[in-house]
Amino acid sequence: MAAPYPAEIGLAPDFGSRSWLTDTPARFLAVLVIPVLVAVAVVASITPPNSTTLLTPSGTGALVVSIGSAATQVSGFDFSDERPVEISLITAGSTASESLVTPTGTFQFAPAARPAPGDRIIAQDGISTAVIEIPAISVSATSTSISGSATPGSTLMLSLDEPGLGMVEAQLNVPASGTWSWSPTIRVTPSSNIYLATGVDGGSTVELYLTGTEALGGFTLG
Repeated sequence: MAAPYPAEIGLAPDFGSRSWLTDTPARFLAVLVIPVLVAVAVVASITPPNSTTLLTPSGTGALVVSIGSAATQVSGFDFSDERPVEISLITAGSTASESLVTPTGTFQFAPAARPAPGDRIIAQDGISTAVIEIPAISVSATSTSISGSATPGSTLMLSLDEPGLGMVEAQLNVPASGTWSWSPTIRVTPSSNIYLATGVDGGSTVELYLTGTEALGGFTLG
């Protein structure tokens, strides 16, 4: 699918009371992130996490995993000044790590492969630790409805953008069955753009960006 989209999704802690769809990554971070004061810091060494590491979110660091057809991007924000951040993608068979410098408290990381359900992404700088475990998500659509499966009890933010017709949005609570359904007020076509976001550990977010063609054919993360 073409990237970047003209919009990015973000889940703020109070997303139910404000527009959660913002039109640039910079505005997305401005909505969610308390401005970071840039200061000179002593660079600290960090031990990369491994497949046996047990970490829980701490501090103010959080991650947004944006998963599209062709690429995945991990954005981190509200980490501390110039400390290096060690970010790792931990799968069932391997761990890939990279050290990134965050002079503004934000960073981006593009894993070589799309994360699968159960994979973990961990970022830590000695002060903040952010952890995402990729949830199982599926999406399918007809011309009049969008449905799928997600973590029971989670909250989904959905948007359907149809060129020439406009955009409609919804917030859904996933029931205990894990299945959800939405009947938007505009039709789904192959040219539609569909956005889905769900909050995960520690205020972090996983987003899906799908074309109408993908949703009409059925999409499963994994």
